[in-house]
Amino acid sequence: ALGSAWVGFKAIQSAIGGANEFERAVAKLDAVVRSTGMAAGFTTDELVKMAGALELVTTFGDSVIMEGQAILLTFKNIREDAFKRTIEVALDMSTVMNQDLRSAVVQLGKALNDPVANLGALSRAGVQFTKDQKEVIKSLWESGKALEAQNIILKELESEFGGTARAMTDKFGGSVEQLKNFIGDLVREFG
Repeated sequence: ALGSAWVGFKAIQSAIGGANEFERAVAKLDAVVRSTGMAAGFTTDELVKMAGALELVTTFGDSVIMEGQAILLTFKNIREDAFKRTIEVALDMSTVMNQDLRSAVVQLGKALNDPVANLGALSRAGVQFTKDQKEVIKSLWESGKALEAQNIILKELESEFGGTARAMTDKFGGSVEQLKNFIGDLVREFG
């Protein structure tokens, strides 16, 4: 009987912890959306839904994705479609480079927020741009065509990393991670 009580206690503790983690991630996301004046063009609810949708097709949990979104929101020059693409590329880059999502988001955020000053950081991470690409990116950025410059960068990143985070769900380990995320969501709802 004591063993069953302990298992029940651990289950309740896990549910409360999962609910608390999710609430913290949403609260942080909401605070950054408000502090940046919704610069990325998304409401908190839209970002939560985006994270949930990405959780379903990758091995990343929605709370982790929301943490990444909150960081990316602080780079105010990354908006709308570029924001969506950057989050997905960050998931892919994190998977390929075997690094945490936070590190990938910061690297990408810096490069896309100000490519003239920070494009070299991606080169140090193994992403190579041709001399012509660098010149076009610089010219577009300096002429106020930020989205066009970001599109060139994102297209290169997508050609190097694209689809990796989604592909991991086709493997046994990825399926197990997705199942853990699903169970975590159920437990969180209980909590």
